[in-house]
Amino acid sequence: MKLGPLLDQFNDYSRVAYTAGLKLTVDDIALFLREFLTKRTFKLLGALFYGASSKIDGEPRFIFDENMTTEEHFQEIMPILVEAYTKAYGSPSGSSFTQDWPAAPFVADSEQSRARAAKIKERIAAYNQLTMPFRLRKTMHHRIHTIGYSYTAGRVISRQSRDDNPVILSDYDQVNDMLEDPNTYMDSLYGGKSENLRDLWFEYTTETGDNPKFGVFDLDNPAQLPDAEHKRVVREVSKQLRDSGRAHIIMFTGKNYQVWFAPREDERFDHITNVATIAEGMAFKAGCIVGRSKAYRDRAVVEQKIWLDTSVFKRKQKIGFFFGLHYKPGKDLNASTGLARVPVRREELSKFEPLVDAHPETVMQNFDALKARVDAFCQAVELGDGFPFSDSGYPCYRTPRDKPDKKNKLAVQLNDWKYKPRFVELSKDVVGEEALMND
Repeated sequence: MKLGPLLDQFNDYSRVAYTAGLKLTVDDIALFLREFLTKRTFKLLGALFYGASSKIDGEPRFIFDENMTTEEHFQEIMPILVEAYTKAYGSPSGSSFTQDWPAAPFVADSEQSRARAAKIKERIAAYNQLTMPFRLRKTMHHRIHTIGYSYTAGRVISRQSRDDNPVILSDYDQVNDMLEDPNTYMDSLYGGKSENLRDLWFEYTTETGDNPKFGVFDLDNPAQLPDAEHKRVVREVSKQLRDSGRAHIIMFTGKNYQVWFAPREDERFDHITNVATIAEGMAFKAGCIVGRSKAYRDRAVVEQKIWLDTSVFKRKQKIGFFFGLHYKPGKDLNASTGLARVPVRREELSKFEPLVDAHPETVMQNFDALKARVDAFCQAVELGDGFPFSDSGYPCYRTPRDKPDKKNKLAVQLNDWKYKPRFVELSKDVVGEEALMND
């Protein structure tokens, strides 16, 4: 077998990786070889390479042995490529790039950073392909918004559905349309296959704020207290919710923590202000500074306490859904971590390591188990597919039959409709004739 043209392409691939500061693994080399043997052209690390079926001077770049299968070619050539790489750059690393890429965003303004960005975009695309179907299903029937990122501009971009054209997915066809869109969905949001897509937000409260399905503790750490103190407050809030009989789920937001909570079985949330009252009382008890303005945030810094940001308790409030990546529009780039919004059990908090446990690669490995936790909460609060309303609805109260509420506003209206004016009475015997005589 003549390997010269193959080795030329492999040397180019190795050089691109080296320029990007990446050490190839055996898996990376195997991926290159399989792509080369099966494709005319292919793209890795943001660079284009030619495969076996491409031509040089009218001849195939690589001529297969007719007596060997593609897999047999792979097995024979693979050791040659590993040896060639080892001579030029040292032994391939033991862990794949996919396990240790930096989640935090950066500006791709050099050949090295552009190659690294291209690899990360491939991994984030794989992450979105796995997680977006669940995220979109669980935000159905609510207005949604998207967050994106441009490596070239180094900018986090917010794309929100417009008031005159709100994006609310109400059936699975719409979900699939958005999932398959590589560009802009409904002229406003990032499509599910857009390389820029990073986060999905939804409005968990309505225009009136009535009947919210759940409440949210937004527990921020502007004082940059030790993680142990932040986790202590989250743990204390969780215990209070448990003791009060309210189902809840803890979210690591990518930087801070939120706790989403449901009403008790004998309770309903009439308005978002009712939810705020519950959350504020528990947060005070846990030792938080409570308020919605910058003054309260600054006070938390001065007093070295965790801050309950109560700005989430308002109408048409947007919050990030689980498994989105932490990118903050309108802030300095270092305000974004790129880590995932993941559920964390109370008993897991002490050992939870965000840089590992919330890294997109780790989330992909554990996604089935993690999404089951989120799904259980969504079912409990009737959020997403199967629950075609953006709020919990109004209750239906029935008075005892022997004690009718004759002063009820609806009862009075029905009585007036029945007797004012009185209906024309028709005899059963001549109902047909009388009906014909009355238009």
